Amino acid sequence: MVSGSMVSSSHLKGSSQIVGSEKGAMLEASIFVNPDIPKWKASRKLIVNVFHFSVLKSYIRIFHSEAAILVNKWRHLADGRTSFNPEEDINLATFDMVMMSTLGINPRAQENPSHEFLVNFDSAFQIGMSRMLNPILHSDLVCRLIGLKARQKAHVQVLIDEAQRTLDRIRKRQKMNREKENAEIKDPSSHLMDPEAKSFAELIMENTDYVKSDDEELISQIITIIGAGQDTTKTENMVVLIMLAIHADVQDK
Repeated sequence: MVSGSMVSSSHLKGSSQIVGSEKGAMLEASIFVNPDIPKWKASRKLIVNVFHFSVLKSYIRIFHSEAAILVNKWRHLADGRTSFNPEEDINLATFDMVMMSTLGINPRAQENPSHEFLVNFDSAFQIGMSRMLNPILHSDLVCRLIGLKARQKAHVQVLIDEAQRTLDRIRKRQKMNREKENAEIKDPSSHLMDPEAKSFAELIMENTDYVKSDDEELISQIITIIGAGQDTTKTENMVVLIMLAIHADVQDK
């Protein structure tokens, strides 16, 4: 995923704080934060091909389609010469981009900013960042006493459940496609998105060595990438828009 290739160590730390200690062991299975070198090497072999440039190029269509929705939302504001803060709209567009690239599902956050996954993701991420930046909140005891731990756990569970449901849907579709391939019948709806832009999750699950027991590790990879990729990709999108605003001649092209 494009955003996954641009993550920084600070964003990885922030995403690792999303889950708290209850789910911390699960997230540590992620290749980006796993301190166990043998397991890290095994995970790396599994996902290295997913970050190939030819795969990343297929996501350009996703970014373009979401950018088009964003531009249409802003068109009437531009025509009326109305000033506005674009950050929230860019955040929603970025979330759709990251979710489609990672899980292959479109939460349509630009149309529905109160989507359950987005709300819980934002809440979990904010709690995680607060814990990382506030030394007092480093203590699990303090977080339990003020109820922060329970809220964090509830938000994260929503993310995990949705990711698991998506993996189950992918697995079901893959099984149907294998059966149809054996019958020499092509299924044009074989992917959650489109055949030219398989998601990170789909590509991983196509590996012949992948089994259902690997779901927990894959979910940890997904949460890490979404957590680390959302803010970095949003920042990149903001920079692109600023540069386009400065260079009107490029816009005209």
